[in-house]
Amino acid sequence: MNLYTNIVCAATLAASLMIFAANIYADEKIDRVDMPSAVIYSFQREHSTANVIGYWRIQENSMTLYKVMETEQMKMVSLVYNAGGGLLKTIEESAVEMLPLEIIRSIGMKYPDEQVVETVKVMAGTNISYETEMMRSDNSIHKVVFDLAGEIVSDKPVDVMIKSRMIW
Repeated sequence: MNLYTNIVCAATLAASLMIFAANIYADEKIDRVDMPSAVIYSFQREHSTANVIGYWRIQENSMTLYKVMETEQMKMVSLVYNAGGGLLKTIEESAVEMLPLEIIRSIGMKYPDEQVVETVKVMAGTNISYETEMMRSDNSIHKVVFDLAGEIVSDKPVDVMIKSRMIW
């Protein structure tokens, strides 16, 4: 790769990282030393050569969880653990073009005038879903969660002010 290509890749990755990091969870960026040792051990056991971006303490469904964000093959990946080091879910960037055909069809039928802003793949055990942030014609954003069959699991507005404060 030439220098220009490297710069473009780095800029794209940085922009994606900022969007990806601004998930709708109540995230608090913390230092590695503030992570439970069981989480660090579990992460290092499976991802010993990972390029770690940061660590977060998050509140989700009244539970305190811990997130490690890393890059993997030029893609952002977040791993969410409980305090005991159990991996609860993996969240990875996903291009719109990589969505399952059933989800693409569902978006086209149910949201024909909207634009997909961001897409992530969420893997929790054997359950796989896709979260898409969609922009309406009035520029409001809502998050739609799809199952693999293209069925809508949830459709909620995104508070852009909360989201913008969570970008580091």
